[in-house]
Amino acid sequence: MVKIYFYNLTVEFLEYSHLNGQTFFQEVKDDLDADFLFISMTNQQPFLQRIFEEETLKNKKIVLYNLTEPISFGAAQSFLISCIKRGIHSKNIFFHSTNHFLDQFNCLYKGLSITDHTVKSQLYTGYQPFEERFLKFSFLNNTIRTPRALVLNELLSRDLNYNQCYVSANGDAHYGDRNINLYENIKNKLDNLQSHDHNEVYFHTNYKSDKNFQSIYKNSFFGFTIETFADFGLDIDGFNSHLTEKTIRNFAHKIPFLLLISSEYQIKIIEDLGFVLFNDLFDFKINLDNIDGTINNYVDVIEQFSKMKSIDVKKLVMTSEYQTRIEKNYSQWLYYKNLNIENIYRYILSNEYEDKNIKLLEMKEREFDYPVLNIISSNI
Repeated sequence: MVKIYFYNLTVEFLEYSHLNGQTFFQEVKDDLDADFLFISMTNQQPFLQRIFEEETLKNKKIVLYNLTEPISFGAAQSFLISCIKRGIHSKNIFFHSTNHFLDQFNCLYKGLSITDHTVKSQLYTGYQPFEERFLKFSFLNNTIRTPRALVLNELLSRDLNYNQCYVSANGDAHYGDRNINLYENIKNKLDNLQSHDHNEVYFHTNYKSDKNFQSIYKNSFFGFTIETFADFGLDIDGFNSHLTEKTIRNFAHKIPFLLLISSEYQIKIIEDLGFVLFNDLFDFKINLDNIDGTINNYVDVIEQFSKMKSIDVKKLVMTSEYQTRIEKNYSQWLYYKNLNIENIYRYILSNEYEDKNIKLLEMKEREFDYPVLNIISSNI
């Protein structure tokens, strides 16, 4: 039995983490009895103080977790350095965000934390055969963060026909509402999307509205996906790279898709996990030196699909090249979905586990040029 101790545990963590429903671990009430110590991102001080009081804790496996957001490069590096100064070996330090499937460093073992909204996810609803689908494409935008706002603003400037398509744009207090009002075309032409969204377009995605997206995924031939962490270049050469359910649902529902993410480096990370993307079929690359061009090229492909007939999109995705990649991604997703999480924890406890934090110690946060700073700083 793997023994785990939680400092300042919130009930939601166990509900949404990959530990949900597992029986291989035991939550102990004394940190001295534990194999793994889970420390909240927002409340690290009790643990750091405890190290001074009990030196044997330095030999435990330390997991810094965050309940709702990815752990940033700076936060991870700061925690790592603080632990090392207190005599903890970097090999014993791990980073884990409960709602993300992959971070290059923010994972337990090769990105296998598989914690993509276990309760609220649509991943286990099953896919629908292509013969029964009818939507040419779907372009789902939960919260309109900056990259999604840039794409939507350009998309709405072209006055396209969204017949047999589904394009959504949701607001929320921190990002969406601000960006809806900031970008002229989104603000003035938002009603163009209203018939293609759930209930109200101007609404933050929650559990109820999220469930309504299930039929969209099931009925889409193709998808356009902009990841949560797509703020150009801010992935720090992959260290802040992560995938959310937005991408993984495409794998689970057998949907070919065009992915807009922070950098081409992130594409490599995804491919290293065994997935095959479709960006190359459209000669689409992320160009950090020409962000406007990247946005326009992405929207060009959306426009291309909007002008196609549904039957032609179906013929395209049914070709051998598409189907081979779709099946590969589905099989790879099943592999990760069905992994024995207990074995991952036991592997970490073994002497074979290598230090994954060396590069994190060596890297420096990137200094960004004007175009990136201008886009990001205006909205965050």
